[in-house]
Amino acid sequence: SGALTVDQINGQISDWDVVDEGTVTVDPDGGTEPTPDPDPEPQPTPGELLFPGADFEDFAAFTGVLNSYGLQKYATAAAGAGRNGSTALHIKGTPAKNDYLFTATNKDGKNFSSKTKISFYIKGTAAKSISCNVYTDGGQYKAFNVGDVNNADINVSAAANNQYNGTITANDWVKVTLDIAGLTLPTSGNLFAFKVGKEAAWDLYVDDITIE
Repeated sequence: SGALTVDQINGQISDWDVVDEGTVTVDPDGGTEPTPDPDPEPQPTPGELLFPGADFEDFAAFTGVLNSYGLQKYATAAAGAGRNGSTALHIKGTPAKNDYLFTATNKDGKNFSSKTKISFYIKGTAAKSISCNVYTDGGQYKAFNVGDVNNADINVSAAANNQYNGTITANDWVKVTLDIAGLTLPTSGNLFAFKVGKEAAWDLYVDDITIE
């Protein structure tokens, strides 16, 4: 093909529209428009805190919703050790019994109808595992036994009773999700208990207990 004249070049340039940051787009008569950047992926919607202080940032709010048995002495606030540098609950010790680490109440009278999942994050190690009680209307509860955790998220269904079999290895934050679909949670009284297995070494961090 022959070389273009100056007039031809100027004519082609006039068909282009200059847009932001030097990007160009061709008119409909020819050429290809630049592919636009895709919209960013939406961020997942986090669940709401199951009870005040359930992210352990306001530790007084957390202890303020516990039942009369309070918090075991070997569980403490760990500033800076939580997710994204936040505060976590640190379980450090060897319980003599299958302890209720804590039992949180629905002090604010929240209505949890239509909720299907309770989740929390753990990091660290334990020579036994976690069992959680999710209380239901009428003062009953369902047991959720976490079992073995080996550096992977885990989903847990309700069991017939509390068990502490298994070990926990979580080198980074692992998400534990309890399937509470179909359960009617109470609007007052005991709501959620976190239990730990006896006569085993625990060095575990817990953070961000949520419901959705």
